[in-house]
Amino acid sequence: MISVNVEWMDLEYSSSCGFDYLKLYDGRATNSRVLETYCGNFTSSVTSSGHRVLVVFKSDHSVNSEGFSLTWSFVDSSGGGDHRKLDH
Repeated sequence: MISVNVEWMDLEYSSSCGFDYLKLYDGRATNSRVLETYCGNFTSSVTSSGHRVLVVFKSDHSVNSEGFSLTWSFVDSSGGGDHRKLDH
């Protein structure tokens, strides 16, 4: 499993997250189950059901914001794992 932690986020907000968003899928394709869709200012954690997560970041040209930072951990059945970080 993969645990994803959104440490901070500053994206354009809309109620439908239609302009700028970070979307996490429970698998390697956009037809996989959506774990979470984020926009605005947000922190959160989600865990996949398997060993793949697709991260999609979409931004339009109208509003510039800071971006986001997330970390992920590969969690094995014994509870151990490896920790990584992505800033965008």
